[in-house]
Amino acid sequence: MVQMKLRVFSYTIVILMIGMTSLGAAYGQPVIGVVPDTLNFGNVPIQQFLQDTILVLNRGTDTLVIRGVETSCGCTSATPQSSKIVFMGTAVVRVSVNIVGKRGMFTQWIHLNTNDPKTPVVEIPVIANIVDSDSLGNKPTH
Repeated sequence: MVQMKLRVFSYTIVILMIGMTSLGAAYGQPVIGVVPDTLNFGNVPIQQFLQDTILVLNRGTDTLVIRGVETSCGCTSATPQSSKIVFMGTAVVRVSVNIVGKRGMFTQWIHLNTNDPKTPVVEIPVIANIVDSDSLGNKPTH
């Protein structure tokens, strides 16, 4: 839990620094930023439920509205903590992926639909390589 809070805090700092450089171009409108822009879980064992978060930042000067969240598969869910993000505000999107019964390379997509006039839809890939436990070096002891 502490590690997740630290990661969210770190993402917030990075986004704030990036956002400060784009304020002039975004006056009077929302501008979306996301960190990370890809959820890559790497190699994961079979029959595991994956969870992570995406941090959404409003780098513009008007309220950013998350109008909807869609995923490319019923096995993936993405839930924003808030649908409205004020100037320089952030919202966490909790992501859950059910990979039970899946094997090999796995790619799905999260689509954030917003009122950002330049980027109304942000697509975030969710990637994992689902392998046998033995492939991860977690061999059972007898």
